[in-house]
Amino acid sequence: MITFMLFSSLLISCAQCKSIWSQDLPVLYHVTLEQGKPLQLQHCYTKLQLMDLNGTLDAQFLSQLAPVTHLRLYLTRITKIEAGAVCTFPTLRRFELSFKEDAKVPILRRNIFENCEQLEELSLVGSYANPSKLESNTFLDLVNLKNLSLVYLDLHHLKKEYFGGLKSLTHLDIAQCNVQQVDEDTFYELDSLKQLTVFFNSKFSHLPMNLFKNARNLEKLFLVANNLTGLTWDEFEGLSSLRELQIGRNKITSFDADKIAKNMPNLSVFYSETGSTKFNGKYFASQLESKLNHSVAVSFGFEPKF
Repeated sequence: MITFMLFSSLLISCAQCKSIWSQDLPVLYHVTLEQGKPLQLQHCYTKLQLMDLNGTLDAQFLSQLAPVTHLRLYLTRITKIEAGAVCTFPTLRRFELSFKEDAKVPILRRNIFENCEQLEELSLVGSYANPSKLESNTFLDLVNLKNLSLVYLDLHHLKKEYFGGLKSLTHLDIAQCNVQQVDEDTFYELDSLKQLTVFFNSKFSHLPMNLFKNARNLEKLFLVANNLTGLTWDEFEGLSSLRELQIGRNKITSFDADKIAKNMPNLSVFYSETGSTKFNGKYFASQLESKLNHSVAVSFGFEPKF
């Protein structure tokens, strides 16, 4: 049975839109960063949020935080991060670092994450006004990392060197990172990747061929609110396990049911938008289901700005 829905607003069902941090997370405000002096906690926490940190994060400051497993440094003005400053205690599994809008964010380098082999989730949220650069191979030592979220970083040219060593990665989110160009081998080494999100990059207009040729385990793909145009749908070759594709808020004018079914044979959820009131979404949905030979939920919004 075909499920066809017409939406006038953006549909995103991805888990990234929800906070991974609970509202009752313990918070410490206005903690002073003192060189060579570790933070001493008055209570035993497993989850902790530190706000309004300013200055240099050195290798001693977080060293006494065990048994903390979830740590969030939120809306900081950290100007320098010394080598090994993050994983100075052995229990850390989930870490988020975010900066205030006007912060001068330092370049994020590999040595920041020394001894972070046990880290499983990492979120880096830069400054909207001053996006930070990411050094190649920054995550090379994070062999057990499963979830990586990058927001407000300057990643205008995505390349595989950004993601070296992430053999265990299953979820990758890249949002508002000024993506403009993507090398075809960017995701080749991410063998375990199951969900990929690249959204809100207004200058990201071209998907290279073969980008997904090694993405045999990818199940969900969200390419929402970029500027993609001129798709032939051959760009999606290799997505044999893909079940959900959301590609709305782009400038896509043609939809090839034959190629979509060929390249994504297990697709069950498809969302996009059209700039033409003459586009027959119901007919496309019928054609796609016929080619796939199984039921598929097809959703279209209308974007008149095309």
